[in-house]
Formats: sequence, C-alpha cells, structure tokens
Amino acid sequence: MIISTTKTKSMIISRSPAQHMIQLSGQRLEQVDSFEYLGATIRQDGSIDQEIGDRIAATGRLYHGINRGFIGKREVSKPTKMVVFKTIYTPTLTHSSESWALSSKHRSRLQAVEMRYLRRVEGKTRRDRVRNQTIRSSLDVQPLQTKIEEAQLRWFGHVVRMPDSRYPRRAWEARYSGRRSRGRPRIKWEDNVQRALGERGVSWRHARSTANNKKEWRALCKTSTPQGTRGPTK
Repeated sequence: MIISTTKTKSMIISRSPAQHMIQLSGQRLEQVDSFEYLGATIRQDGSIDQEIGDRIAATGRLYHGINRGFIGKREVSKPTKMVVFKTIYTPTLTHSSESWALSSKHRSRLQAVEMRYLRRVEGKTRRDRVRNQTIRSSLDVQPLQTKIEEAQLRWFGHVVRMPDSRYPRRAWEARYSGRRSRGRPRIKWEDNVQRALGERGVSWRHARSTANNKKEWRALCKTSTPQGTRGPTK
C-alpha cells in the first residue's frame, strides 16, 4: 500500500487539545481537529455539533435551490413535492444519523429544517399557528425523529449481530477507566437507542435478544408511536 504524506492527516480523540508528532518517510503528518469520512464529519472531541451544522447547511442549500422553482410552484403537485422530500431532502439532512448522539437542542434544530419544507408545501407559516402534527398528518409523513430512530435501531441491531472482533462492536462495548469529568454527563449514542426503545415499550434486555433475529428486529424498528406524540411539536 502506498500512503501519500501530503494527503494523510492525523487526529487525536480527546476532550482537551493535545499535540503529537507522527512522521512518515521523514515528513511530519499534519494534525487536524476534524476530518470527513464517507460524508460524515468526525471531531477530535467526539461532539456532533459540527456534523449537525454541516447537514443543516447542506440541506439549506438544497432548499434554496428548489424553493422558488419547485416547492413554491402551485403547478407542482403536493405528492411530487413529497417524493423529493422523502428521497432527496430527508436523506441529505439525516446522512450518517445512525451514529448520532442527539441532544434536545440537536433535535429542535433538525425539526426546524424538516418543518421548513413541509410548511412551505402546505403554504403555512409559523404565524398561522398550525401545529407540526397537523402539518405532518395532512401530508401523511412521519416525524423526522422517527426516521432517525429507525435508522439508529437498525444500526444497533447490526452492531449486536457483529462478531466480538469487529471494531464497531468493540468500541461500543468498551468501558474506559478513570474518573469522569465534572458536569453533566454527555449524551451517548446508547442513550438515544434506549430512548427509542422506551418509546416502543421495549426493554434493553429484550432488544439485545431480539436484535439477533434480523427479521424480528426489522419489524420492531418500524414500530413507532403516533405522529407528533413526542419531541418538540410546537
């Protein structure tokens, strides 16, 4: 394998800034605090703030590109607009969401981008004081949060079925020694999975057992609460 010293970067995973030196063929590799891998942004501190911002920015550019000539056109039917929402708009916004550790702030930001499109299709603004649940029901679409939960549960099942030697499985089950830093514990991906399971009335033990059966697990992932019954709905 040939490694390019100009294209190869290095990064330390740490909450506090750290410097190190890695040399290749006598040339020091550039150290970065974030990098993009398969379209997802990975930061040295493990946070997803930049990733969420990048997804929102990309979706915003898409929205502005099709707003006047497509979403806002009365000549274009609502079903056609919703096809674009489901096949292009939503995937752009939720790319790599399987591994996100979402906070309530992240959910609110993502929902704002989701509802921006849907309200435009319905011809409603926030001043009309129409609830998000009503908009979604009218367009027969699930909340974005439900789609993210389904993706995270599918990935959870995939990780559970992995051999113990696989790195994703090892990283998930790893327990680090040492004292926890002060302050409120950071939200983990596992917390999101447990939240999604709780919404479906599934215990952690039952989930670990059921995930080994791919067919049953897929059916469980699709089981969701009624539209708009959880999360920000104002």
